[in-house]
Amino acid sequence: MGKMHLTRSAAARLLGFAVFLLAAAFCLFWAGRLVAAGADERQDYLILNDEYSQILEAAPEEGISQSFDWPAGSPLYGLRLDVAAFGRVNRGVAHLDLYDPAGNLAASAVCDMTELLDNTFYGFVFEKAYCSQEDTGTETLTFRFWYEPETGEDRLGLRASEGVPAGQKSARAGQTNLNATLAMQATSGYTGTLVSDAYRWLALGLAVMLGAGWLCVGRKVPVQRLFCLCGALLGLGFALVLPPMCGPDEYAHGASAYALASKLSGQPAYNEAGELYMRACDAPYMTDETGPSGAFVYADWLRQLGQGNNSPQLTEAVSVRSAGSAAYLYLPSALGMLLGRALGLSFYGVWLLGRLGSLAAYLALGTWALRRMPFGKTLLFTALVLPSTLGLAAGISADTLIIGCSFALTALCLDCAFGRRQVRGGNLCGLVLLSALLGPGKAVYILLEGLVFLIPAECYSCPRRCALARCLTVGAAGLGWAFYNLEYIRYILRDVNEWA
Repeated sequence: MGKMHLTRSAAARLLGFAVFLLAAAFCLFWAGRLVAAGADERQDYLILNDEYSQILEAAPEEGISQSFDWPAGSPLYGLRLDVAAFGRVNRGVAHLDLYDPAGNLAASAVCDMTELLDNTFYGFVFEKAYCSQEDTGTETLTFRFWYEPETGEDRLGLRASEGVPAGQKSARAGQTNLNATLAMQATSGYTGTLVSDAYRWLALGLAVMLGAGWLCVGRKVPVQRLFCLCGALLGLGFALVLPPMCGPDEYAHGASAYALASKLSGQPAYNEAGELYMRACDAPYMTDETGPSGAFVYADWLRQLGQGNNSPQLTEAVSVRSAGSAAYLYLPSALGMLLGRALGLSFYGVWLLGRLGSLAAYLALGTWALRRMPFGKTLLFTALVLPSTLGLAAGISADTLIIGCSFALTALCLDCAFGRRQVRGGNLCGLVLLSALLGPGKAVYILLEGLVFLIPAECYSCPRRCALARCLTVGAAGLGWAFYNLEYIRYILRDVNEWA
């Protein structure tokens, strides 16, 4: 009977695990469908010519060519043309070839002619986006539209303006100018399937986390190990899902971390005008306000994460606002940014490493706090993985280190108070160090120093050491806050007789 009961219990547990995974898989799959519907295959375009009053019929092999000016260094993902299908469904293959200023084939696109509707712009997306090596001025590109029909009745044309508008170039058929300019739009942004592909990897990580969490239920798994797994996977998800500079005041915190990274590398951080020195590849993305978001930002974020070979030299100066917090609070993010700059990564890669450095510091402090917590580990675990705290930890912010140190100081005080730990050596150094780190952060966190008075006197070797230890911890926080805010204190007391 005991074996049968054990078998039934194991079967019920296995069934519950299967139902849980199926429910999680359904939610992740449904979310993936929503992501794909909202972000995949989206195009952002610029109108090059919006005048069209005639139809130019294209000869199948010869086609129609058109030249246009495009900013050098800007990616071109494709072109949108107003197609004339002459009121029928045509069959065959349509081609669009792009040539660089030297006349070399630079990009191409193909489509089934059945997709081309009459008097409708169709977006030809190149197999590989075109982007010149030059980064200044404009260059003249040329494209040729042609097609391969299945029958003699299949024919296509393009709508164009009569004459050549100012700033445009004439269309050509072979070597003959047609005294017309095609109606065309340049695809300056394209998402493809990058966002949904990235979501699949994120969903896989979340599924692993959920499965591991279920298997840990009822087992004696140290809660700090579970926090390392869940915190790392969820934190990585937050770091990837949130576009750069979209966290709470992340643009200001990121500027402070970037400046600290420059100082650590021995480079100047600001010029005399207070502008931040940055790499040439980073300067265009840095703003003085919350950064943009949307499908195209996600696509650029994912597309440029792995790009490298960028110069580490700080050649640009950008006007930004710093957060005004203590510099040491950005040390984890600054180290991550410094690594990304040393590897020559793009702005997005540097920003991600800055976030991961912040997340690593938070995970280390949270794990240590869970190990020292004498009771209520589950409650502390819940607080550590709340979206508000973990989402902040996975961004670039001064609050990351402050929150992590707050959890660590709370756990250490409770461990000494209820675990009857002797306050000497490492414990005393930990209390003083964490208090000193919290002090310059925010004044409200100094209230946590009151937890030191929960530690009973018998945890000290003598009453004098009890008073000394309490003075050291509270004094470290107070002196740290006063030292960092010394200029503000002087400003407040500017009209006060200091001698009196």
